[in-house]
Amino acid sequence: MREVHRPVRILLLSLLVLFPAAAYGRQDKDLNNSKKWPVVLKGEHYQLWASTPEKEAQDILRFMELVYTTYTQLLDLPRPPTQKMVIVVYKDRAEYLAGGAPGISAAYYNGTRLVGYSGDKAMHCYFAHEGFHQFTDWGLKAIHKAPPWFTEGMADCIGNHVIRDGKFYVCPKDGLIAQGRIRTIQAAISKQQQLPLAKLFELEQPAFMAQASLLYPEAWSFCHFLMAYPEYDDPKAQIPHGRYWKVLQRYIVAISKSGVKPAQALEAALVDEKGRPLDLAVLEKEWQAYVLAFPLEKPSKDKK
Repeated sequence: MREVHRPVRILLLSLLVLFPAAAYGRQDKDLNNSKKWPVVLKGEHYQLWASTPEKEAQDILRFMELVYTTYTQLLDLPRPPTQKMVIVVYKDRAEYLAGGAPGISAAYYNGTRLVGYSGDKAMHCYFAHEGFHQFTDWGLKAIHKAPPWFTEGMADCIGNHVIRDGKFYVCPKDGLIAQGRIRTIQAAISKQQQLPLAKLFELEQPAFMAQASLLYPEAWSFCHFLMAYPEYDDPKAQIPHGRYWKVLQRYIVAISKSGVKPAQALEAALVDEKGRPLDLAVLEKEWQAYVLAFPLEKPSKDKK
């Protein structure tokens, strides 16, 4: 197991935040010992250790293998992680908290393990979001330098999913995360309290976290916009390819290269099909109008 010096990621029911590892206090020593778990499953890309009933554990493993395919398609990785990643699932929230997780958290990624619990209807969203950080950590080291508007915004877009006919669809407009975030960013834009995109692009993690209640919704909305605009989702496409999809695609390619700085990746991405720079003021107006008109809906009962 690798020694980890990065902060530990914690997922809240209402907000995704980072805390130093020291903020956890005691962590369950069994997170490093598969023999201590009554259910141990192995999939193609993941190991899952759980104290849940085996059927529930199998359902989560199948879900994460499905999400894994989306990670690889979205990031277009030439060499996905070869070592199986570990997911730990407690049987319920009480056991999860007894294992040392912070009381404010719903799931977390500690640098090696993706940890959560069973029984929460939104846990699939949490695992998909935090699994994005785990996946890039193991398979695409260069993305560590990517700013939080991208890493957290993209993780939210994946967490905000729906499964139809056994397929994983990104960016449904009525997903749990979308409907949880949209009111916050709509209110901010209406009051002109949003952060201008130029400043959002420059923020590093500490500054981002200082305004987390606003900037997680803003980052999610901008990444959703890049994927789906001018529509709000595409029920026929697992990954929407809207007008600015190629901007996002170019950014992913650029930021994934060692030695390329975030500002350079952004400059390479924000161009039209002829390589001419996009007008950021126009892009910002389109994004704001898109957010303000975003439909408010109740998630349907089949959402996971």
